[in-house]
Amino acid sequence: MGRGTTTHGRTRPARHRPGVVTALVCGLVAAGGLVPAVAADGAAATAAPDGAWDDSRSFDEAGAAAPAGATGGSATGADGAAGDVVVAPGRAVVGEWGDAATADQRSAGFTLDALPTATLYLAVDVASPGGTGGYRARVRVEPDGRLVVGTSTVEDGREGDYRSTTTDFVVEAGDVVNLEGDFHHAADGVVRVRAWPSDRTRPDWQHRTVDGGTSPVGAVLADRSWTYLSGSARAAAHVAVGDVVGRGTTPVTTPAPPPPVVPTPPPPPPVVPTPPPPPPVVPTPPPPPVEPTTPTRPAGRPGAAGTGVPDGTRLTRHDGDLVITTPGARYDALDVHGFVVVRAPDVTITRSLIRGGVKDGNRGLVTVDHADAKRFVIEDSTIRPDTASVWYDGIKGSNFTARRVDVWGTVDNIKVHGDDVLVEDSWLHDSRWFAWDPNQKGPSHNDGVQVLGGSRITLRGNSITGASNGAVQVTQDFREVRDLDISGNWFDGGTCSVKISHKGRDSGPQVQLRDNRFGLLQSILGCSSLATHRTDLQASGNVWDLTGLPAPVRRWG
Repeated sequence: MGRGTTTHGRTRPARHRPGVVTALVCGLVAAGGLVPAVAADGAAATAAPDGAWDDSRSFDEAGAAAPAGATGGSATGADGAAGDVVVAPGRAVVGEWGDAATADQRSAGFTLDALPTATLYLAVDVASPGGTGGYRARVRVEPDGRLVVGTSTVEDGREGDYRSTTTDFVVEAGDVVNLEGDFHHAADGVVRVRAWPSDRTRPDWQHRTVDGGTSPVGAVLADRSWTYLSGSARAAAHVAVGDVVGRGTTPVTTPAPPPPVVPTPPPPPPVVPTPPPPPPVVPTPPPPPVEPTTPTRPAGRPGAAGTGVPDGTRLTRHDGDLVITTPGARYDALDVHGFVVVRAPDVTITRSLIRGGVKDGNRGLVTVDHADAKRFVIEDSTIRPDTASVWYDGIKGSNFTARRVDVWGTVDNIKVHGDDVLVEDSWLHDSRWFAWDPNQKGPSHNDGVQVLGGSRITLRGNSITGASNGAVQVTQDFREVRDLDISGNWFDGGTCSVKISHKGRDSGPQVQLRDNRFGLLQSILGCSSLATHRTDLQASGNVWDLTGLPAPVRRWG
């Protein structure tokens, strides 16, 4: 299963029902009125949009918890096979286990009679025959037709450890939703999934999970279909469930024993003359050590296929915190069951999974805030907590480069509070929201990247989505922000995706905001970026990803 370089969920723009694109072209008409008109210079009204800085608003694209029916809550299951099924609110319909087979991939088609009135889950399960653990590749169909793919572990019929990615696809009533899971490395905890409408081209893998095999399965898998409708639905969902199909499926059979073989007596050995002595052997020098191959920069939008630990990497487990005090130390292919603390210059970490531990107090899964921690580099690594906590950020500090990293599941994916930071070609997504955050005395203000102060900071070529507050938040809490370059990224979510404030200081941040592409999932309609008037802002080339039309910056304060 090679590591691809194709884009994450970008085979085509989403198919939208009539009226959606028209609303965008006409200025994003909101329900009940228009978005504030934008002046020719990109500035809107001076007042901040309602809720723009109300950080208690949450847009949790991943979903903080698995549905009750999947985790043994109020929902109940019912046996079901391929065919037309009726899924009642709060109930699951589970297909019977199919014959064990050795196929790497499983796929199924689900035909929607109508769009659901609440979230509908469609899935394919795999497990070792007779085992209690396995994996689920699934797609959420939202009431507006959006498709959100994800994976989860399954233990004794209970679902846990759910992770997801929002796709660019939107379906309508009568559409067939194709779902495909790749379980080639399931025994190592690596599962991939994609979903798409049947009238569209199959996309690249849209989501990948690396969990170290918490629900290990073998090379021989049984499979089944699974559907679940949220208990808040106003009506049952009617779904035609297709058979689960395996690519290259080979049924597992026990071959008949071969007939016994009667050995033939060997002929007498021939007479071999004694050979002359061989010439002296000249030893061959050993080959030079092979350095790990550095993956090339992903083409297009970073996602599951081009960030994080490369597929097939064999990790060496490290238990406990990794506190680095040796200058120039290099670490490759580690599975760190603890936190990483950098206290030396010129340290490099590559192709590693960093899980954190269980501790109180604000900290990063990777912390780079020591006076001696200069020029730290982390590449091609996955940073996500085994145990979610209101205290955890992903990478925290200054003087670091993060390249092709996959960071999710923390309050802030990256928190910058100092100079000389580069984050590029990375996938920052699904930051964690908590209803009570002691740091805020209320709900979490979770961001993709929060910049608290510093100079010479660059965010380039990243995909940053799934934060309730902002993809990028600049506040100057610790010190003034100078020479902040935000260029060539893909942003979505938040109240506004990019939010820049001078935070009571006499001078505002110095920011270049160039050539970025914005999705449409901001909770304030049409608010791609928001900056106070004291911000020294140079903005150009920013567009809506769906239409290519300019995405102007709103100014206030």
